[in-house]
Amino acid sequence: VYDFLWREIESLADVAKLPGWEIPCRLLIEPDLFSPENGLLTETTKPCRPKLQLHYRDRLRRLYDEYNVQQQRSLADQVSSLIFAITGEGAMAAAEAVANSGSSLAAKVVDSLEAAQLSAQLLESFDVDLPASLLVSMRPEHIVQHVQALKARGTSEDAGIAVPLPKTARQQAMHEIDWEQECALDTSIQLEWNPSDVSGLAADDSFHVLLTGAGGFLGGHILRGLLSEFRNCRVTCVMRGSADGGHAVAKCRDAVLQRLASLQPSLESADAERIHVLPGDLGLPRLGLSHEDFDQLSQSTDLIIHNGAEVSSAKSYQALRAVNVGST
Repeated sequence: VYDFLWREIESLADVAKLPGWEIPCRLLIEPDLFSPENGLLTETTKPCRPKLQLHYRDRLRRLYDEYNVQQQRSLADQVSSLIFAITGEGAMAAAEAVANSGSSLAAKVVDSLEAAQLSAQLLESFDVDLPASLLVSMRPEHIVQHVQALKARGTSEDAGIAVPLPKTARQQAMHEIDWEQECALDTSIQLEWNPSDVSGLAADDSFHVLLTGAGGFLGGHILRGLLSEFRNCRVTCVMRGSADGGHAVAKCRDAVLQRLASLQPSLESADAERIHVLPGDLGLPRLGLSHEDFDQLSQSTDLIIHNGAEVSSAKSYQALRAVNVGST
């Protein structure tokens, strides 16, 4: 009976094109007619409101409680499925992982690009604004709690999670940036570069290359290409690390050689000797190098391949500016 009545209601609502808030979400079927004998009608056959409230109070409360529980569970399932679909986990493992996982989402998200994708999907699907910078450090179950709290109460304080920067404030921060000024090259910088200077290089030419980002995926391939294509070129790699002490230099050099060995197992010692490594930081003045090292590079470098960057999609432009703009 319940299913039949529910289908009829849905059909009528569809024909009438009723908005969602006008369509009932639950039915309470009363098998007994209202009558003066059972006290639900007055002697004049009008609804006896006090008796009706008492008669249905507990039943209606249970009905609403069941509905709320189901809605929360449904929302949790939807959010969980979204999380694990984006992070590459199986949808079947979502409920168990959300209930029992002790790891952060960072352990499930391959990189910050997926955190940014999850942030966009949460906003589009649930109208909940969770910045990617928060998602990479939140557990999946906390994300679910956060969404549930925002949908139910409009606040995430009860979920025990810090409220993210409001969307309007984040947009305002971006609007306040003078992009025209950001794109303007400093007047003290004079570019004297001809593409033919690079395209005309021969395999036997002797030149010095400054390479950043050599420890990354693309940087490793660039370094391998330089060493294999140009037999007499020397490459200085600026790697993230402390500029103090030989231990940092050795550590950075080992990282570069390990990356290179993974791409070229037959790396010759002569090729390795053409690699010079300097610990530095692209976000600092002079790339984090000492005055002496920076001045020496300025005088000896023939070609700069600036491949290093901070590629986190979870950080703001302001946080990425020093590395991605300042170093350039």
